[in-house]
Amino acid sequence: DGADGQLVIGGLLPITGSLSSLKPPETAGAQFAIEQINAAGGVLVKPVKWLPGDSGDTTTDTAQLTVEKHLQAGVDSIVGPASSGVTLTVIDKIAGAGVLQMANAPTSPELTTYPDGGLFWRTSPSDVLQGRVLANKVTSDGYQRVGIIVRNDSYGQGLADSVTQNIEDSGGEIVQTAFYDEGATNFNAQVQKMVDVDPEA
Repeated sequence: DGADGQLVIGGLLPITGSLSSLKPPETAGAQFAIEQINAAGGVLVKPVKWLPGDSGDTTTDTAQLTVEKHLQAGVDSIVGPASSGVTLTVIDKIAGAGVLQMANAPTSPELTTYPDGGLFWRTSPSDVLQGRVLANKVTSDGYQRVGIIVRNDSYGQGLADSVTQNIEDSGGEIVQTAFYDEGATNFNAQVQKMVDVDPEA
């Protein structure tokens, strides 16, 4: 922070919501990094300050409320969220405030060229790469007629598009794509769509 010389980082991690299973490792990773930095003397001879925060998911406004709280607290950086969909709901507010956002899990290709002024960084590869790897695995195993069941959000759509492109480029065919909503617990309709077209994979 320019005023006091202390680096303040706000968390925007999935404490609640559909990706809350990622909370333990993501929270532990962030806290471990800060502990290590502080044990080595901090930044500019001051300890890094961590402000935890919940991202929720796209069914709530949790992320927006957390980002607003962090910005009011004067954070220098925000770590998270895990979801591409949640990222897209807050990226404009964070970048607009001139705050660096670092995330490890949002993979939507839309984020690759998003006009964030260079303030959004991620450490996971885009779905463009993930889709290529998955398609290569499917086709190298000898499957040509493929069905896709995928979550209906920016992550799922990006991954489905990449897998589709790469399977078709390899001479395969996507015989069905069935989407399910975030938070869904029953997938019978999507499975039935696959049964009806009988894909190889």
